[in-house]
Amino acid sequence: MFNYNHLFYFFTVARLGGMIKAAHHLRIAQPSLTVQIKALEAHTNRTLFKKAGRGVALTQDGEVLYSICRRMFEPVDDLSEFLENKDSRVQKTIRIGVSDELERPFVVNLIRKIFRKDLMNQDVHVSMRSDKHRVLLDKLRWKELDVLLSNHTTLGDDFAVLAEISMPVVAVANRSILKNNRKSQAKDPLGKLLQALNLGLVVPVSEHKLRIETEIQLQKLRINRPVIFESDILSAVVRAAVEGVGVGFLPKPYVQKELTSGTLVKLNDGQKLWNHVVYQIAPKNRQLDLVNSEIRDYFRVFKDKD
Repeated sequence: MFNYNHLFYFFTVARLGGMIKAAHHLRIAQPSLTVQIKALEAHTNRTLFKKAGRGVALTQDGEVLYSICRRMFEPVDDLSEFLENKDSRVQKTIRIGVSDELERPFVVNLIRKIFRKDLMNQDVHVSMRSDKHRVLLDKLRWKELDVLLSNHTTLGDDFAVLAEISMPVVAVANRSILKNNRKSQAKDPLGKLLQALNLGLVVPVSEHKLRIETEIQLQKLRINRPVIFESDILSAVVRAAVEGVGVGFLPKPYVQKELTSGTLVKLNDGQKLWNHVVYQIAPKNRQLDLVNSEIRDYFRVFKDKD
């Protein structure tokens, strides 16, 4: 059997990031705390901490155990706060993971619309983290996140796709490019138009899903144009198109503001390209909380405005 105190001491050291801070918080002597942690490592036959400057950091095994301990002890912290708080309210933390392949302004706008005033009055604290899809999926699996927004879907019994947004991809360029080349015809097929304008491409980096989709579509359309700018930051790709560096193949919501203002023009009028999908992913069989419900409802009513 595990010693409950050993697990709690481990959880406290991991959360505070050091033996001295943890010993002070637990009101025990540091040597005694060190002995307790060593006893836990001996019992589990695993190294849980490694040195990190003046403090300690979790090993890979330590991170797994910490994820388990969080599920054990965080409810106890909430209970303590509830009992100590005179107005009997506990602030709920909602942890949202966002794939680093999504455009930042799009995500900010989405979250702004979701967290309306009536939701923020629910005493909700929002924690948002951006990382690779696979990294965030692991954190969702270990219940370190409550929801994941990603342009990659998931398979298996651990997760469920609650909703999705299907966004049409458009070929866009700075309006001045067309004005400066009167020989080109906006009604020409996209491949012929790009050839006439002698335009290169601004695209995400090769490992991004949107880049892979773009290359597949270019092959279908038999378009062979050079890549002159690429970035792992989607906002930078949008900006490159706005600055007239080249043509971008981007989800319409990412460039809706620029299309509306006339800074960018759509080059594929009458020519359907493809849809780029963003998914809302959550642990399967988990009770749907307020924020996940709001995100799901927003995804379901999301409409592309021409």
